[in-house]
Amino acid sequence: MDDILALCADLPERVFPSGAVLLAEGSRSGEIHVLVEGTVGIEVGGVLVKRVSEPGAFLGEMSALLGTAHSARVVALTDCRTKVMPAAQATANPDLLLGMARLLAARLHAMTGYLADLRHQYADSDTHLGLMAEVLSELSSARPSGISPGSARPDQPDY
Repeated sequence: MDDILALCADLPERVFPSGAVLLAEGSRSGEIHVLVEGTVGIEVGGVLVKRVSEPGAFLGEMSALLGTAHSARVVALTDCRTKVMPAAQATANPDLLLGMARLLAARLHAMTGYLADLRHQYADSDTHLGLMAEVLSELSSARPSGISPGSARPDQPDY
């Protein structure tokens, strides 16, 4: 991700103390952050789903590419520094777009590998892992306009 940081060298930098919110779930900041230093938490519905500490990691890229509100809250778990750019600037830069595309392709590749493993091991199973394999398979082939995060369970919030 050093190449991403090099592409962002001239961008303004922001410093966030531990506990500060970089991006609020459900809001539209119009910004993409590139992590320079520190660790952030990605939270959905108040649940920590991932920690990110790799310099050059994009934050807010899905919102920028899809033109939607942020699907997660990004909070500084340690003191952090980021490079910040307007989403329009990032999406107009072919090198940054390629970096984002590679990141998203790597995520999809990992998910597909996980899905293949689940399908191989549990496709004929009536357990929750068999159901998970079926759900992931459906999600990976669904048209994006037909997918909305959330839960149909009344005890779970819609995101």
